[in-house]
Amino acid sequence: QQLPSMPPPPPGVTTPASPPPGLMWVNGTRQFVLPRNTNATLAQVVSETYFTCLNRGLIQELAAHFVPLACQKSITVGGAHAFCAGPLDIIRQLESLKAMVVQLKGVLQQTSVAGSILVITTGVCLSPQQAGLSFCHTLTLIPRASDGAGGVGYQIQNDALCFLSNEMPAGAV
Repeated sequence: QQLPSMPPPPPGVTTPASPPPGLMWVNGTRQFVLPRNTNATLAQVVSETYFTCLNRGLIQELAAHFVPLACQKSITVGGAHAFCAGPLDIIRQLESLKAMVVQLKGVLQQTSVAGSILVITTGVCLSPQQAGLSFCHTLTLIPRASDGAGGVGYQIQNDALCFLSNEMPAGAV
């Protein structure tokens, strides 16, 4: 079953003639590209872009980085798990994290099947709602298009954010 595609960017957001380093527009969607002449990894570019968009409330901008079809997104807090059923749920879930401030502790990437990349980010949430709460964030990026200069663009296929707590679930041993 195919999911509906992500809504187009909001009015006023246009495809720039020259995308900023680390980003590329293709067919109305945004893709991550590792900038040339940088010591950063793709995982660092992706994590910094993701959490900057959340912090600044650029939800439509962030949503444009997701694969339009068959995308999964979830948040886990303690024993509660919220899974998105489609693109509109993804946007609603991202909206719930708007203005989140984080301190990134670690970012790494691993190559996976068919050129996909697993990005794992750990950090601490500094915003009032979850202040001091540690998190682990995983993204699966899939290759989408070439930037024309030998670089490959990536989009988010799967997104799982887990807030970690010291509380043990009921019945845990």
